[in-house]
Amino acid sequence: MEVMYDRVAGLDVGNDSVTVCLRTPGARRGRRAETRTFKTTFGSLRLMRDWLVEAGVEIAAMESTSTYW
Repeated sequence: MEVMYDRVAGLDVGNDSVTVCLRTPGARRGRRAETRTFKTTFGSLRLMRDWLVEAGVEIAAMESTSTYW
């Protein structure tokens, strides 16, 4: 399979928290996955942003687990 993006994130957005799975290149052509959960407060979301920028995330996909409309 052709890898289109090396550094990606999946975000599961809820009312009180956002769970993020970060996928980056690993050892021996493998993939490394790391999952963290952040609160939906401004400060916590800034920490999430900083983590994703530091990891060099190129693209992210989001899923909402609640009704927002």
